[in-house]
Amino acid sequence: IRDETLRWGGKVGNADVRFSYHALGDEGFQHAFYADWTDPHDSRQSKLFDLKVDFALSNQDNVQVTLTHAKDVSQFGRPDRPTTDPFRDLKQDSTSLGVQWRRVVNADEELKVLYAYTEDRASSPYSRVANFYNINTASTYNFDMNVDPGGKSTVTELEFQYLISPFDKTRFMFGGAVKTLGLYSPDQFSTTDWKRRDAYRMFGNVELRPAKDWLFNFGASLENDSLTGLHFDPRASISYHLTKEQTVRLAASRAHRTPSLYEYMGRVEFKATGTTSPIDLKYLGQGVESERLDTLEVGYLAELKAARASFELRGFIEKIPNRIQILPLSLPPSSPDDAE
Repeated sequence: IRDETLRWGGKVGNADVRFSYHALGDEGFQHAFYADWTDPHDSRQSKLFDLKVDFALSNQDNVQVTLTHAKDVSQFGRPDRPTTDPFRDLKQDSTSLGVQWRRVVNADEELKVLYAYTEDRASSPYSRVANFYNINTASTYNFDMNVDPGGKSTVTELEFQYLISPFDKTRFMFGGAVKTLGLYSPDQFSTTDWKRRDAYRMFGNVELRPAKDWLFNFGASLENDSLTGLHFDPRASISYHLTKEQTVRLAASRAHRTPSLYEYMGRVEFKATGTTSPIDLKYLGQGVESERLDTLEVGYLAELKAARASFELRGFIEKIPNRIQILPLSLPPSSPDDAE
């Protein structure tokens, strides 16, 4: 096992710079027993580079730039299953860039604009032997498959937030965001075409403190997804301070999780190497609606400074009436299993 960490922070001109590098690596187990003593092929090497730069444009304006790159190589496979689970390396890397501009108008007013771009890649090509049972001939067939579950994805997001306190004991925040996602994975979609989705979101929150011991929060998000349509997600909470160190809270919220592109339109086909016609269909996404999560919770928080301790108790009910699940799909008796 060999792990490395390097950090540096300081000033470069009028900019505050922080740099970090992490490397985690191991050679895996050298010996394992699979009918005989052998190398199990299970090492892992990962590296992470992170850079953060903060610099002031003026007394009111600040810009923050972040750059991150991560890389990982993991070994998989079984020594005793060379045809169905052969030795292979899974190579992954991720690069992200973020830029945030923050303008402080005054103590009660602030504006933020954020841009983020992330690119992920994965690759793990290998060949395996697959089994297929044909009910029409009552026979089992073996065929070679070229497999690479990897691919490439890109995410671009632009967001703004505006915070203002127009009245005493009141704060208001609102904003909007645009997000674009692209995904390329021939094995997961059985096509070399890029799959894309766009999302547009508006959100806001109002914080009210009508009395010393009471705090109210009311927020909502409205999002339009190019695949699943419009979603409205409200949230409300009430907090009451029993003492300076003890608070009880009641909250209710609704949220949606949009399905991934794979869940929504994935298509995994089994094909013999060198052929184009599918022999079997392993996974088929036929368009699903977003999962909905309804939550009701009550909580108690105690910050016991004299005892240098804190205590939190939370009771909640969460319901997902339409959880996404992968289910087997039976073909009609008239359909041969080896048909598309």
